[in-house]
Amino acid sequence: MSMNTIDCFKLIYTLPYEESEKTISIHEEKADAKIHCLNVIGDNIIFTKFDESLSRSIGNLFSSKTYCKKTADGVIFYQKDGINHLLICELKSSKIGVCDTAFEQAAATYIKTVMVLSICEGFTLENTNIIFVFTAKEDASLLLEFTELQDSDQSSLSPMEKKRLALFKNKSTTIRLPEIPNKREAFCTRLQEKEIKCLLLMSKDSDTIELDVNNFT
Repeated sequence: MSMNTIDCFKLIYTLPYEESEKTISIHEEKADAKIHCLNVIGDNIIFTKFDESLSRSIGNLFSSKTYCKKTADGVIFYQKDGINHLLICELKSSKIGVCDTAFEQAAATYIKTVMVLSICEGFTLENTNIIFVFTAKEDASLLLEFTELQDSDQSSLSPMEKKRLALFKNKSTTIRLPEIPNKREAFCTRLQEKEIKCLLLMSKDSDTIELDVNNFT
């Protein structure tokens, strides 16, 4: 009998993980963080969360010429309707909001997580939805960042700046690795061609944000 991806993961690796039904959380522990918690919820779904240690543990395998030494705040894996879903979550603490570095952190964690899961039964990149989830405080600094991009000469914006602008305007966009700078041509075609959904979740007052996966997958 074939095993599902997470059961296979448990047999192969000693990396820490957390399992929870219906809800699971990613935390930002920095004292000056603007968003401290992202709660991911979904009916009849079992979530598996990997913290930063998954990404950090294999970071030394990568050249400093890539962004792959960077890491996001956490990864959540779940299956729904026979499809794997991989949420790469980054809770922004800095005043610059969702900058290029946030995309690099998410991309690096995505690449390393796929490496880890790729030898697990039931996991294929083709059968997996990849979602970058960014959270940010809706404050003056974030609005200034958006305004500066919107008021710029659109023809002069880099592909990455255009994606950030689309994310600010629509709260969602799609991206592929080649649109994120820094040695992306070295990665295999499957990774480069995979379309990644990006979500921006913002809060004005609370330091906790909730994401219901039933609303978008």
